[in-house]
Amino acid sequence: MHKTLMLRLSVGVALMAACFALPAAAQQAYPSRPITVIVPYGPGTGIDLIARILTQKLAEDYKQGVVVKNLPGASGNIGAEAAAIAAPDGYTIAVIANSHFINQYLGKNVRDATKDLMPIAPVGTLPYLFGVPVSFPAKTIQDVVNLAKAKPGEINFAGLPGAVPHFLGVMLQTAGNIDIRMVSYKSTTDAISDVMSARVPLWFTTLPSAVSFVNTGRIRALAVSGSRRSPVLPNVPTMTESGFPQMDIGSSTYVVAPVGTPAAIINKLNADITRAMGNAEVIEKLHGQGLDITTSTPAELGEAMRTELAKWGPIVKASGLKPE
Repeated sequence: MHKTLMLRLSVGVALMAACFALPAAAQQAYPSRPITVIVPYGPGTGIDLIARILTQKLAEDYKQGVVVKNLPGASGNIGAEAAAIAAPDGYTIAVIANSHFINQYLGKNVRDATKDLMPIAPVGTLPYLFGVPVSFPAKTIQDVVNLAKAKPGEINFAGLPGAVPHFLGVMLQTAGNIDIRMVSYKSTTDAISDVMSARVPLWFTTLPSAVSFVNTGRIRALAVSGSRRSPVLPNVPTMTESGFPQMDIGSSTYVVAPVGTPAAIINKLNADITRAMGNAEVIEKLHGQGLDITTSTPAELGEAMRTELAKWGPIVKASGLKPE
């Protein structure tokens, strides 16, 4: 009887130990299959290029596929929605930008990035570039203002409704007291052919989206955002240097996950992304795109995202733009 009882106890203890070991084993195994990284913007955009640099390094580290899935449209809302409703298992994450916070004030049925998505890690901030085709007769922002005053309502800019390029156009209108019109696109890179032909000559886009066109002499860079000139284009003045400090807006990027993703996976991804961005080759590539790299804990990122959301409230209100 005693031996039978001892045997049962031993089996029970072993089973309990196995049950407690399962979550740890599952955690250690992550990722055991490919991870999808949703980018709510088109291929070739600044955020897409940054995401691909990061995912390439993660794929190498994980010995596992990490695949970028572009879901542009609705100023990033389509991709953000897909990320929010994905299974919270760590196998679908997203890279979003601060333009999503503008969407929350201007769009309908827009996911609240501070509540419907979980912060994982920041990536950094990309400068915005204000460029025109080389055939367009403007070499400074003030030249654009002067031309627009001479032709009110005739000069267009490429934008995404409710996104940062939209606001840069509105800010230029206000600062210069001019009448320019926005032509809407799914993504800033979708506007390239129209910009090159000067049909829509004013182009606000993140630096990586435009730098190759600038370097090959097809786009003239008038100014970039940021507190200092970008080392990628050191001869291009900042918005502030150009006399338009109100247009000094960058594109902050964040890696996020569906709500309910286990904390252990969030923390692992944060550590792995932070380590990847500390790799010398990755740093060189990210700096080559003009990215100002940022790292933090998930909790710190959550607070930064809430601060960013609050910041845009008064800016949107002052712009006069109304929810669609």
